[in-house]
Order: sequence, then C-alpha cells, then structure tokens
Amino acid sequence: MRLSVPALLLATLLAASPSLAQAVSSGKLTGRVTDASGAGVPNAVVTLRSPVTGVTRETTTSLSGVYALEFLVPGSYAMRVEAFGFSPVFVPTVRVAEGRAGTVDVTLNAALPPVTRIDTVAAPGTSLSRWSGTGPLVSRQDL
Repeated sequence: MRLSVPALLLATLLAASPSLAQAVSSGKLTGRVTDASGAGVPNAVVTLRSPVTGVTRETTTSLSGVYALEFLVPGSYAMRVEAFGFSPVFVPTVRVAEGRAGTVDVTLNAALPPVTRIDTVAAPGTSLSRWSGTGPLVSRQDL
C-alpha cells in the first residue's frame, strides 16, 4: 500500500497535533532561589502541587539557583521550596497561564538549628551538677 505525499503529510500533521496542542495549552514557571544575601541556592527542591488534581511536579535548581517547570496544566498551584540549611518557603497560590511563562523568585532564610549544650560545673568543695537542655544560652546576669 502506497500513500500519496498529501496523505503522508496529513498523517504527519495529525500525529504531531497532540504535542502541538500540549505546547499551546500548557504554561511554564521559572524563577531563581536565593539566600538573604542574594546568592543563588543550588540544589534547592521546588515542588508545585495542584490542590484540584493533587498532581505534583518537582525540580531542583541549577548551580546559580535557577529552576524551570515546563508543560504545566494552566491553573493554580501551591509551591514549596526547600534546601539543606534553610527554612522551607511555602507560596500558597501560584498561577500558571496558558501559553505563558510565569516567574516566581524565592528568598530562603538560613535555618537555625536548636542549641543543645551540656555543661558540667564544679567549684572547689561543691558537688557536681549537670544541666542538659535546648534553647538560648542564659547567663547568671540574665537571671
């Protein structure tokens, strides 16, 4: 069976139309994740979740903190950005428009780990006492 050139061309266009339709009916989200000084945060995890469908998309930032999520279904998403050593950031509403590229830049703040300290105090002629706890350090002058 031989196909004519017009029939072959038509078959090729019909086969490509779902991907063409997806490119037109989808959106893109890009941005940069930085720290408080403005430096890019590499390997930050950027997660988008659709509250309607529950579908989740995830990517990681480049060495300069840049990310891109393509072929997103238009609509509203919740966004979470997290990286080691930083407090996570939650953006409750990010809108993705059909056929457009949106930009959401995020600044992460350094996470402060809890302070744990164990001190052993001994003065001449007294018994040892031991304190273990978490939280800010308090001196005798603060009391």
